[in-house]
Amino acid sequence: MNVEYAKKTILTEFESVGFSLKKDYDFEPNKEVKEKFFMVGYSQLENEDEKRTEIEFSILKDGTIISDSNYIPYDVHELADKAMEGIERSFGNTRREGIEIKRKDKKIISRKSLTLLNDNCLLYTS
Repeated sequence: MNVEYAKKTILTEFESVGFSLKKDYDFEPNKEVKEKFFMVGYSQLENEDEKRTEIEFSILKDGTIISDSNYIPYDVHELADKAMEGIERSFGNTRREGIEIKRKDKKIISRKSLTLLNDNCLLYTS
C-alpha cells in the first residue's frame, strides 16, 4: 500500500509539472527496494547544453522515496522542486537540507587536465 501510494504520488506530482515516466526495464524488485523508475524533464533554456534530465526514484518496502540525479538545469530544477513540494504535502513531511536533501559535491576540472581525443570526447587525467 505505501509503495503504491508513493509511486502514484510521484507520478502525479511530476507529470503535473511536465515530466514524463521512463521505466527501468532492468530493475528487479528485491527485499528492500520495491520500485525503481525515472522521471524525465526537458529544459527550455536556449543556452542549455544538457536539455534532457532524468531523476531516478527508488521506493523502499516501507514507502520511503529516494531520488537521485546528476546535473539539473535551473528551469527543470524549479519544476522538480515544485513537484517535490507536492509530494511533501501528500506525505505530511518536509525534506531538510543536509539530511534528506544531500547535494553532490561538484568536481572542479581544470583545462590542464583535459585532453581532446576527438570532436566528441575529452579525456580527464588527474
